[in-house]
Amino acid sequence: METHTLELRLKTRSESQKETTILDTIATLPCKFLRSIPTEIRSSDNVVNIGLEPSLPVKYLIITGKHIEANASSVPPVQKGDPAPFKIRLNGSTDEIPAGHGRFECSGPLTDLKVLTDNELPIRLDILIGY
Repeated sequence: METHTLELRLKTRSESQKETTILDTIATLPCKFLRSIPTEIRSSDNVVNIGLEPSLPVKYLIITGKHIEANASSVPPVQKGDPAPFKIRLNGSTDEIPAGHGRFECSGPLTDLKVLTDNELPIRLDILIGY
């Protein structure tokens, strides 16, 4: 059994580019192992199923989405590496949970994970699952 410590630091940046920490949180969770699943998706993929280990309970899930390439014609324009919005479906539900700022975290029992995006150009999702 491993212990995973998750640190979340939420910052804001003023017009003068001075960063201020708004929230600092630490959570410690006992886990058997960490699985990393990098994947690329686009709107034409529809709903993409992310395979979970059926015999192990999920302790936490972290997903970050980034644009793979710049797109000056999108509104607003995006640069390579900018956060990319995506949506997720959990536990067999058809309800879509938006991750509009390119990040999603949750903990607790998960049996099913699906991801989708409205972006026509591919985005990269980095999925971390703690079991």
